[in-house]
Amino acid sequence: TAVGERIRDLLLHGGHVASRAEALLYAADRAQHVAEVIRPALARGAIVLADRFVDSSYAYQAGARGLPETEIFAINEVATGGLVPALTVILDIAPEEGAARRRGVADRIESEHLAFHVRVRERYLALAERCPERYAVVAADRSPEAIHRDILAATMTALAGPTTGPEAVVS
Repeated sequence: TAVGERIRDLLLHGGHVASRAEALLYAADRAQHVAEVIRPALARGAIVLADRFVDSSYAYQAGARGLPETEIFAINEVATGGLVPALTVILDIAPEEGAARRRGVADRIESEHLAFHVRVRERYLALAERCPERYAVVAADRSPEAIHRDILAATMTALAGPTTGPEAVVS
């Protein structure tokens, strides 16, 4: 959304942002996106695919920044109105390899030290372990074709399962 783009620019290129402010700004961006894009699409019966959703805040702000997960849950519950993805696909790759694949100028998050990215990965994997029916962990150190095949299979399984319906979001 237009508001979301402004928030994203501030978060990624605006200099230092306190951890709680970062979490709240991401939640604000998410709230705007849910209101303008996701809820209207779900109301039309569309399937929604999102690049990052609530789980990103659990990984980055709780896992890597160290904010309490209960706080991240509470602000995102408000931001999304309780919307939970039917499936979250985690593209799993060693942080060192992920950094080596980056192109262009790194933003504020990409510029974080390696330990930060290790904590992000660990939290994503812990989330998947805690709730395996809602996550697909896909090894991202393979060919694009193999990765695509695994994402497609996990998505089709999620769409065929009992969690689809008016509240289904795949992130």
